[in-house]
Amino acid sequence: MDVNVEEVFERAFCDITERLVCLKVERSPVYPEKDYLNEDTVHEYIKTSGFLKGNIICEFSESLFKYIIETMSRSENLPKDEAVLYLNEYMNIICGRAVSEINDITGRLSRLSVPWFYKRGEKPEICCTLKNSKEISYYTKEGFFNVILSYSFEECREEEV
Repeated sequence: MDVNVEEVFERAFCDITERLVCLKVERSPVYPEKDYLNEDTVHEYIKTSGFLKGNIICEFSESLFKYIIETMSRSENLPKDEAVLYLNEYMNIICGRAVSEINDITGRLSRLSVPWFYKRGEKPEICCTLKNSKEISYYTKEGFFNVILSYSFEECREEEV
């Protein structure tokens, strides 16, 4: 397969974050050695189906979570249930761009699930193991986020060749 999934998602996270919330994203050279769930982070989980089967989990520092919500909503005091919708939309835009690019490159169809939000102390449950997995850390002046990307491509059936 002539598509670098990690690069496509990295471009999407960096470009969309800069455009949507005016925040420059830098890749951290090392994934931080820490407990996956800690009290200062929230998580978003989104799945892909179709040709690209994947799980994308993003762990956001509380400070970056608040910055994204306040910037997108142009408000500082949103009710929690409304604030979550903005982070869901942020993830939907980023992952939608990445999946669309992969669809264009491969000529095959993949889709996104609805994003799920997990507050502090909750853990996304992943029900399947996929062939490729990558953990990438990013930092910004407002906080950090980590991306755990696992994926595989559906094998072509004979009638599709």
